[in-house]
Amino acid sequence: MLRRASFTAALTLSAAIILSACGGAAPATPAANSAPANGTLSTSAARTPDSPASATPTQAAATDCIPAEVGAAGIPITDGDVICDLVRGSIADADLSIVVAVPSVDGGFAAASAALQAAGYTAGVLSPDGSDFTNGTYTVLVTAGDQAPYGPVVTYAISPA
Repeated sequence: MLRRASFTAALTLSAAIILSACGGAAPATPAANSAPANGTLSTSAARTPDSPASATPTQAAATDCIPAEVGAAGIPITDGDVICDLVRGSIADADLSIVVAVPSVDGGFAAASAALQAAGYTAGVLSPDGSDFTNGTYTVLVTAGDQAPYGPVVTYAISPA
């Protein structure tokens, strides 16, 4: 029961972080200032600005709006279009949130889960659209769903374990 309450609290925190983006909270630093003007970038090198998955977004290197601390920590982020306007917080402050537009909810969640497990993370509570993962150093809550106006997204809430 404690695990379920913990997952519910983490899911609530993730939702609050995502919704706070609508209120104009400051984007994560330092790279958010160099994000494309339309606020998205692709984490997939194979995608081009003309691909159907990115009809309007301009693509850039994934490091442009994902904080460097994510790469330094070895936390994998699924392929897709990172919504730079929704990247908030920092790992050190236990409130980093990253939202990635993906082709489908199920596929995005499966890819994110598989990447984390391949990187040595252990899944905690599993549900059809969310799970928490930990490697003893970091806890990563991954949720997937449809979010207007972006469509299917995978959301990461990252904090120290």
